[in-house]
Amino acid sequence: MKNLRKYAAILCAAMVLASCENPTFSDADDADKRTLYVVRVFPTPQYGKISVDQYRAPEGTWIQVYVNPDPGYRLDDSTLQYLSEIGGNPSNISKISGKYQFSTPSSPGAGVSITGTFVPKSPGEYTVSVAEDILNGIVYADPTHAAPGTSVKLTLVPADGYDLKPSTLTYTPVGGGDPVTISEDLPYAFTVPHADVVVSAEFMEMDYEGLMASARKYLNAGKYDNATSFYEEAYKKNKTDPEAIFYSTIGQLANMLLDRDVRSLLSSLYFSSLPGNLEDWVCDSDAGWTGETWYKTYEATAEIPEEAVLPKINTRISGFATPFGDFKISQVNPQTRQTFNNNLFWALLSSYRSGFNDFVDKVNRYVFGDKFEKIAKRAESFPERAEVLLNDQLKKRFKLEELYGEEETYVGKMELDYLFATLRAVKAAFEYLAVYDWTIDLRPWMISEIDEKDGLDEVLKKMFELSIGSHKNYWNNPSTVANILPFKNNFLSIRNTAYMSRSRTDVSKALNAANAAMVYWYEDGDGTSRFIADARDKYQYIKDGISAAKSALDSNGVFYFPKKLPKPGPSAVWPNVNSADYGVNIDTFFRPGVFSLQNIFTTEWGGRAPTLYKIKWYEDKANSYATVITHVGTPVTAPIENSGGESNVSGNNNAPYGIWSFELNTKNLREIFPKGFEQDKYASKDMDGNLKTDAAYLYEVFPHVLIWPFAPSYFKGTNSSGGKPVPAHLYQYYHQK
Repeated sequence: MKNLRKYAAILCAAMVLASCENPTFSDADDADKRTLYVVRVFPTPQYGKISVDQYRAPEGTWIQVYVNPDPGYRLDDSTLQYLSEIGGNPSNISKISGKYQFSTPSSPGAGVSITGTFVPKSPGEYTVSVAEDILNGIVYADPTHAAPGTSVKLTLVPADGYDLKPSTLTYTPVGGGDPVTISEDLPYAFTVPHADVVVSAEFMEMDYEGLMASARKYLNAGKYDNATSFYEEAYKKNKTDPEAIFYSTIGQLANMLLDRDVRSLLSSLYFSSLPGNLEDWVCDSDAGWTGETWYKTYEATAEIPEEAVLPKINTRISGFATPFGDFKISQVNPQTRQTFNNNLFWALLSSYRSGFNDFVDKVNRYVFGDKFEKIAKRAESFPERAEVLLNDQLKKRFKLEELYGEEETYVGKMELDYLFATLRAVKAAFEYLAVYDWTIDLRPWMISEIDEKDGLDEVLKKMFELSIGSHKNYWNNPSTVANILPFKNNFLSIRNTAYMSRSRTDVSKALNAANAAMVYWYEDGDGTSRFIADARDKYQYIKDGISAAKSALDSNGVFYFPKKLPKPGPSAVWPNVNSADYGVNIDTFFRPGVFSLQNIFTTEWGGRAPTLYKIKWYEDKANSYATVITHVGTPVTAPIENSGGESNVSGNNNAPYGIWSFELNTKNLREIFPKGFEQDKYASKDMDGNLKTDAAYLYEVFPHVLIWPFAPSYFKGTNSSGGKPVPAHLYQYYHQK
């Protein structure tokens, strides 16, 4: 359900984005095992105070800086900087969304020092200071100096369990004058008078009803950080109230985006300009949010230094153009989803240089570990048929009117179930990945030869060009070759079989929950948690697809699915066994090792080397297309040594018997995918009766992975300098003792 997934998409957008020796993770604070920076303000400035919201933090943590000038002074923004205490140059601290914030640097060090200078205010301006004696909460102002008549926004951060005491938010003119009470309508703001002023407030401890009232107040105003805090404190006092359960669960999920380990994981993918609070993540314009968004402020960085052992990309990742939608990219390159995927692929290679095991493990540990399961358990405690009013602010923000209509909407257990079903399906995918070993180092030859715009398909295409003198003498570097070519390392070997059963269990939980939610939303009769008629008609095919997947999993049967999901609408139908493009055998799919290289390719030497084949290639030069006859492949028992030896058989138009290939184990693949990979579909003929292979893509299973010459495969090589053709290199390499 595209729109319902927006619950998950904004709250857990980056979660998608663990030590496999022990598949059960404890609640240990892994961040404390890393370098913790001591964040301090040094030297202490004169004529004002600078403070931070965290004084100990690991690398990659977003630090918010509070500035409070003395009356008559202002901060010189150009002097607000942070410096790693191991040396280097200071970096400026920018104001984002009206807040001074920065992310702790990635290099380990003893600490980070913050400096800033306060200077006399400019003529015609007045200072906005905050009283120093405020307890149980923080108040900060933006701006802290302005001309009379300027609106000043006040942000309040109450301590846990506290909120503003009525009628205590005031400003007092410096030099005389009575306190002026500031309106308690959100957002808190007042207009600068013709005087320096000092803002003051009192915070009081709240009972349960007060906590719930404050939570609703802040949620209605789009103050998501404060709302999350109040709902959490309310839940601690009453763990049976459906409203407290529902919104505290959503809040805890949202706070995963602020978790320092999750943020560190995202930072490893170059998402360094991530929001430090939920308000910036959601950037809710309906709530008066006017700040710069994180996906706009992350502009293209400078080129990576020449001495850095990293892929050379001119622009890393600039972020999404919308926080939950179309994945457009705000950067110099073509603004497409493919560009984003390509850059993300490069970021993975840059940060995880020996393969992706560490990345997969961190996702399993930090995103889907014990914290996630505790939140899921809280969601399960929601009473079966209880209902809570869906906050109108959230409803509008995520366009849920498309599902529920414009009327007052109540939600409950089924919404939570569907949300966690979506996330649990992602969790299952990463558990499945953790079964296999992803050790591989693609960077050595990518550094000099692959362009920043290239994605995985272009990388595979260029990987086997390998002309003489290119790729830094790739073939003459055994270490480089061994790290890249899969059969010489552990790539796709079994790493931890325990994850397979966990993955299947989570898929089952996800399908059961999603199916139950769908049945509830679509059942006849009165109800307050069901879709409007238009939404039910539009997404019937998704309901049927979930039901089919659940049935296949429960019976160890075959799940049939299309290449692409149809567009939502009354005419959209989930395919059956006859109309589906593909089918996956559930029992075989969850068999450990089914996707190991030894099962994917036909191998020899005890599975240590792929069997090399020669297959016929006919070319109709008049019509400019090539045809490969795959069923006449001949195994190669020794590499061809001379450059012309591969052309020992001629076909039509004197085309050589010169396609070299590795053979895919189509028997194994047919067991996994009993529909969608039938080989006869690639033996179709054109109007003249000639065989054609225009439907044979690498993404679908073609019987052979072609290596040479250039057409029609992604895998290709050259022999222009008279040396050995690439297949001969590969054969020789894999068959070395």
